[in-house]
Amino acid sequence: EAAAAAETGSPDQVRWEKLMLAVLLAEGPERETVFSLLRPEHFADPLRARLFSVLAALGRVPSSRELGELFPDPAAARAVTELTFLRLPAGSARDWVRTSALRLKLKRMLDLNRDFQGRVQALELAGEEVSADLLAEWRHVGEAIRGLRAEIDRILEAQKGS
Repeated sequence: EAAAAAETGSPDQVRWEKLMLAVLLAEGPERETVFSLLRPEHFADPLRARLFSVLAALGRVPSSRELGELFPDPAAARAVTELTFLRLPAGSARDWVRTSALRLKLKRMLDLNRDFQGRVQALELAGEEVSADLLAEWRHVGEAIRGLRAEIDRILEAQKGS
């Protein structure tokens, strides 16, 4: 119960983060999809971000013994145990892995967008000029959001058609 209260991120984000880590603890081509799309900063929960970093650095699926050595602290050990027993969705694995990873990236970009919006509003309220660099960065985030949404929509449409 207490562990659930300590979760960082929305319920969907928590579920996606756990699914992505569970994929990394299993053999399969989906591992490369996850590594190609995500970085530690896409994880809202610091512990799950650390698990991702360690698994990325290792570059292969660790054995049970290695998991214990890599994650000796109790919180990480509990998280890893939960992940190893997590049931992965059935169906077209590559599609749900890709969609979940893209949704995590999208969540991060939406958070960044909100941060930019707050920064710009604060500068405007203070009567200060908003730099062209700041606006360009914000525009880049907006473009990334549109691209991620379009890619997620394409995958979901293709799933409906099949």
